[in-house]
Amino acid sequence: MDPGERAAVLRRAESLLNEAADLMDEALRMSGIESRSGDDSETIRRIASSDSYGGSLRNLARDLEYGSAEQPCWTQPLTSPKNQKFRPEGSNNNIALRRFPGEDGR
Repeated sequence: MDPGERAAVLRRAESLLNEAADLMDEALRMSGIESRSGDDSETIRRIASSDSYGGSLRNLARDLEYGSAEQPCWTQPLTSPKNQKFRPEGSNNNIALRRFPGEDGR
C-alpha cells in the first residue's frame, strides 16, 4: 500500500470516528445522561481531527501526504546521505582544499 492509499485509509478512519462521536452525543442527549460520559466524544474528535495533536489521524494523513510528495531541493540538507540525488555529478562531498605555493606538506 503506497503512502497515498494509507493517507486515504486514515482520512476514512477520521471520518468514521467523527461520525461515532456524533452518534455518542446524540444517544447521550436522548438518554438524558450525557453528564456521565464526561468529554469522551471530544476525546474521540481530538484523536480523529485535532490540528494541535500530532498523533491525530488528520495529522498522520498529512504527514504521509507530505512525505510522499516531491519536496523542493532547498528544503533538503545537502550533507544528508539521503539526498544523494542533489549532489553534482562526480561529487563525493569532499571539499578540495586549495594548496598554496610552499604548502606541499614537505
